[in-house]
Amino acid sequence: MKPESAQAERLAAIINRLAQVFASRDPLEADGIRVTLPQATLLEQVEKAQGCHLTELADRLGVTLPTISVAIHRLEELGLLNLQPDPADGRSTLAALTEPGRKMVCEVKDFRMGRLSILLDGLSQDEREKLFELLERAVSAAEVMQVGEKANPEDVIGE
Repeated sequence: MKPESAQAERLAAIINRLAQVFASRDPLEADGIRVTLPQATLLEQVEKAQGCHLTELADRLGVTLPTISVAIHRLEELGLLNLQPDPADGRSTLAALTEPGRKMVCEVKDFRMGRLSILLDGLSQDEREKLFELLERAVSAAEVMQVGEKANPEDVIGE
Protein backbone atom coordinates (compact mmCIF):
# COMPACT_ATOMS: atom_id res chain seq x y z
CA MET A 1 0.00 0.00 0.00
CA LYS A 2 1.26 3.46 -0.90
CA PRO A 3 1.98 5.82 2.01
CA GLU A 4 -0.60 8.24 0.58
CA SER A 5 -3.23 5.50 0.65
CA ALA A 6 -2.44 4.66 4.26
CA GLN A 7 -2.69 8.33 5.18
CA ALA A 8 -6.00 8.67 3.31
CA GLU A 9 -7.34 5.63 5.16
CA ARG A 10 -6.18 7.07 8.49
CA LEU A 11 -7.86 10.39 7.67
CA ALA A 12 -11.06 8.57 6.69
CA ALA A 13 -11.03 6.68 9.98
CA ILE A 14 -10.56 9.91 11.95
CA ILE A 15 -13.37 11.62 10.02
CA ASN A 16 -15.65 8.65 10.67
CA ARG A 17 -14.85 8.77 14.39
CA LEU A 18 -15.52 12.51 14.40
CA ALA A 19 -18.85 11.96 12.63
CA GLN A 20 -19.80 9.50 15.37
CA VAL A 21 -19.08 12.15 18.00
CA PHE A 22 -21.53 14.48 16.26
CA ALA A 23 -24.12 11.84 15.44
CA SER A 24 -27.03 11.66 17.80
CA ARG A 25 -29.02 8.47 18.06
CA ASP A 26 -31.51 10.32 20.24
CA PRO A 27 -33.94 12.74 18.63
CA LEU A 28 -33.32 16.42 19.20
CA GLU A 29 -36.20 18.25 20.85
CA ALA A 30 -37.57 21.79 21.09
CA ASP A 31 -40.99 22.73 22.45
CA GLY A 32 -42.01 19.06 22.58
CA ILE A 33 -41.25 18.50 18.88
CA ARG A 34 -38.64 15.85 18.13
CA VAL A 35 -36.51 15.51 15.00
CA THR A 36 -33.69 13.27 13.87
CA LEU A 37 -30.24 14.66 13.11
CA PRO A 38 -30.79 14.41 9.32
CA GLN A 39 -34.06 16.35 9.70
CA ALA A 40 -32.22 18.91 11.82
CA THR A 41 -29.57 19.26 9.12
CA LEU A 42 -32.30 19.94 6.58
CA LEU A 43 -33.77 22.63 8.85
CA GLU A 44 -30.34 24.26 9.07
CA GLN A 45 -30.12 24.35 5.29
CA VAL A 46 -33.54 26.01 5.07
CA GLU A 47 -32.38 28.58 7.64
CA LYS A 48 -29.36 29.43 5.49
CA ALA A 49 -31.59 30.23 2.53
CA GLN A 50 -35.05 31.20 3.77
CA GLY A 51 -37.56 30.88 0.96
CA CYS A 52 -35.39 28.46 -1.00
CA HIS A 53 -36.63 26.06 -3.64
CA LEU A 54 -36.88 22.36 -2.84
CA THR A 55 -34.63 21.61 -5.83
CA GLU A 56 -31.95 23.86 -4.30
CA LEU A 57 -32.19 21.99 -1.00
CA ALA A 58 -31.92 18.65 -2.78
CA ASP A 59 -28.80 19.86 -4.60
CA ARG A 60 -27.20 21.20 -1.41
CA LEU A 61 -27.75 17.92 0.42
CA GLY A 62 -26.94 15.67 -2.54
CA VAL A 63 -30.29 13.89 -2.58
CA THR A 64 -33.09 13.52 -5.10
CA LEU A 65 -36.11 15.80 -5.27
CA PRO A 66 -38.49 12.98 -4.20
CA THR A 67 -36.30 12.31 -1.14
CA ILE A 68 -36.25 15.96 -0.12
CA SER A 69 -39.99 16.30 -0.76
CA VAL A 70 -40.82 13.51 1.67
CA ALA A 71 -38.54 14.99 4.35
CA ILE A 72 -39.83 18.52 3.81
CA HIS A 73 -43.47 17.48 4.04
CA ARG A 74 -42.76 15.61 7.28
CA LEU A 75 -41.20 18.76 8.76
CA GLU A 76 -44.16 20.79 7.54
CA GLU A 77 -46.50 18.34 9.33
CA LEU A 78 -44.49 18.92 12.51
CA GLY A 79 -45.02 22.67 12.09
CA LEU A 80 -41.34 23.44 11.59
CA LEU A 81 -41.60 24.64 7.98
CA ASN A 82 -44.00 26.54 5.78
CA LEU A 83 -44.27 25.59 2.14
CA GLN A 84 -45.49 28.15 -0.38
CA PRO A 85 -45.81 28.09 -4.14
CA ASP A 86 -43.17 30.25 -5.78
CA PRO A 87 -44.95 33.43 -6.93
CA ALA A 88 -42.58 33.61 -9.92
CA ASP A 89 -43.15 29.96 -10.91
CA GLY A 90 -46.24 28.22 -9.58
CA ARG A 91 -44.73 24.81 -10.35
CA SER A 92 -41.97 25.37 -7.76
CA THR A 93 -42.28 25.27 -3.99
CA LEU A 94 -40.44 27.47 -1.50
CA ALA A 95 -39.60 26.41 2.06
CA ALA A 96 -39.21 28.70 5.07
CA LEU A 97 -38.81 28.07 8.79
CA THR A 98 -41.66 28.71 11.20
CA GLU A 99 -41.00 30.06 14.70
CA PRO A 100 -40.86 26.49 16.12
CA GLY A 101 -38.49 25.64 13.25
CA ARG A 102 -36.19 28.51 14.26
CA LYS A 103 -36.22 27.25 17.87
CA MET A 104 -35.31 23.77 16.66
CA VAL A 105 -32.38 25.14 14.66
CA CYS A 106 -31.17 26.91 17.83
CA GLU A 107 -31.33 23.58 19.70
CA VAL A 108 -29.37 21.88 16.94
CA LYS A 109 -26.70 24.58 17.00
CA ASP A 110 -26.43 24.29 20.79
CA PHE A 111 -26.03 20.51 20.42
CA ARG A 112 -23.28 20.88 17.83
CA MET A 113 -21.49 23.65 19.74
CA GLY A 114 -21.52 21.47 22.85
CA ARG A 115 -19.88 18.65 20.92
CA LEU A 116 -17.32 21.01 19.41
CA SER A 117 -16.48 22.39 22.84
CA ILE A 118 -15.79 18.88 24.09
CA LEU A 119 -13.56 18.27 21.09
CA LEU A 120 -11.56 21.45 21.68
CA ASP A 121 -11.36 21.12 25.47
CA GLY A 122 -8.52 18.61 25.15
CA LEU A 123 -6.33 21.01 23.17
CA SER A 124 -4.23 23.98 24.20
CA GLN A 125 -4.82 27.34 22.53
CA ASP A 126 -1.73 26.85 20.36
CA GLU A 127 -2.91 23.38 19.34
CA ARG A 128 -6.35 24.77 18.48
CA GLU A 129 -4.85 27.48 16.29
CA LYS A 130 -2.66 24.91 14.51
CA LEU A 131 -5.68 22.63 14.03
CA PHE A 132 -7.71 25.49 12.54
CA GLU A 133 -4.85 26.50 10.26
CA LEU A 134 -4.32 22.96 8.98
CA LEU A 135 -8.03 22.27 8.50
CA GLU A 136 -8.49 25.55 6.60
CA ARG A 137 -5.58 24.69 4.29
CA ALA A 138 -6.84 21.14 3.71
CA VAL A 139 -10.41 22.26 3.02
CA SER A 140 -9.23 25.03 0.70
CA ALA A 141 -7.16 22.51 -1.27
CA ALA A 142 -10.13 20.15 -1.48
CA GLU A 143 -12.39 23.00 -2.67
CA VAL A 144 -9.92 23.92 -5.40
CA MET A 145 -9.81 20.29 -6.55
CA GLN A 146 -13.61 20.08 -6.48
CA VAL A 147 -13.96 23.24 -8.59
CA GLY A 148 -11.39 21.85 -11.01
CA GLU A 149 -13.39 18.63 -11.39
CA LYS A 150 -16.54 20.60 -12.18
CA ALA A 151 -14.88 23.03 -14.54
CA ASN A 152 -15.84 22.93 -18.18
CA PRO A 153 -12.69 22.09 -20.20
CA GLU A 154 -13.71 24.73 -22.76
CA ASP A 155 -13.68 27.37 -20.01
CA VAL A 156 -10.14 26.41 -19.01
CA ILE A 157 -8.95 26.35 -22.63
CA GLY A 158 -10.43 29.77 -23.30
CA GLU A 159 -8.31 31.43 -20.58
